Amino acid sequence: MAVALRSIPQTATLLGSARGSSLVRPVLFNLTVVRGMRAKEFKMENPMNPHKPWPYETKPYKWYHSIFNLDRTSNRIDENSKVIVVEGNIGAGKSTLAKGLAEILGMRYYPEADFNTYYEMFSGVDLKKYAHELGPTAQPFGIKEFYEDPTHALVARMQVSKYVARYYQYCEALLHLFSTGQGVILERSAYSDFVFVDAMMKNGYVGRPARRYYYELKNNTIQDLMRPHCIIYLDAPVDVCMERIAKRNIGYEVNSSVITPEYLKTLENGYKEHYLPQMETFCQTLVYDWTEFADPEAIVEDLEKVEFDKHRYYYDPMFRDWSEFYINEDWDETRVKFQKWKDWAREHTDIPETYGAGELWVTADDNAGLRDLKERLKVEKGPYYVRPTPPYYLKPGSGAFAKFKAAFAL
Repeated sequence: MAVALRSIPQTATLLGSARGSSLVRPVLFNLTVVRGMRAKEFKMENPMNPHKPWPYETKPYKWYHSIFNLDRTSNRIDENSKVIVVEGNIGAGKSTLAKGLAEILGMRYYPEADFNTYYEMFSGVDLKKYAHELGPTAQPFGIKEFYEDPTHALVARMQVSKYVARYYQYCEALLHLFSTGQGVILERSAYSDFVFVDAMMKNGYVGRPARRYYYELKNNTIQDLMRPHCIIYLDAPVDVCMERIAKRNIGYEVNSSVITPEYLKTLENGYKEHYLPQMETFCQTLVYDWTEFADPEAIVEDLEKVEFDKHRYYYDPMFRDWSEFYINEDWDETRVKFQKWKDWAREHTDIPETYGAGELWVTADDNAGLRDLKERLKVEKGPYYVRPTPPYYLKPGSGAFAKFKAAFAL
């Protein structure tokens, strides 16, 4: 059974497990009542919840949906409307646990963001299919290529893209939570990504100027997000991680000169000495001995004991990002913000100063070739191509009645 090695002093006392116990206190649906998470079959029904998920991908949530009380975000929130991030070293077993927790709790699972996430979120196209049309400094370069050639000139840009992919994914996960009320479980996040860039610099894979640019980018974007409610860290010894990596037998991992006991130890130190101490002040942190895999049910039992929604004083940093919703409109305003995340996320990740990190540069010819490819593929809102917005009177169905009907139709 998993053993919690560390938890925050503010860990809640046991409220009563819904499974196997008749001593479950009734839950009233307001935002100040203490509610622990529950397995999906034991969740309390919120009578105000419209149940039908908002189709945020095709129907943007606007300010008038809030003003005219057409869809209240707070009515969708329940005890499992949480953000949980599963962290751990390479090969620790994050995916298996995250999928298991998502299934038990009825939450949406987001696999670890990768290079494809970066392009799919904004471009809608896999650039690897068109690599032969791109110049050397505009080539798609992902984690597989890094493991195969850690000295490649594009390694630093790969890690920057990796962070941006995690940032995009986290924005999308928050939008999903606010739009549907369904909680999300992510495998790693933008908050922990710095552990990798620090390890890469210590091992000579990226230079100090590139790391400086990375932190400038991180500081300019991380403030847009909301910290997770809970971080679950799987503490697996380095030798166990190496065994699991060998067992899953992915060619570019097993044969890589990057994945060594020394590199994994650097990552482990980054998590334990920097990331976890930074985050445990603001969110619940659970650390488990993961030398042997454990049943996700054991983790769910711990999550049921955490007083995520307990009323706290305004100066208490615990869950601060989530405790400042005092009225319905606060939830709706935040939802509107993340409904538009693609409009501002690209702008916030645009840092013109590279601090002399030549490894991050794209030549003018290669950049022009990438732009031409984007325009030819007519990809809207790509990281380089932005389609001009025509005047409203040129848009299809722009009649006043048609626009009014489309805006308020549920």
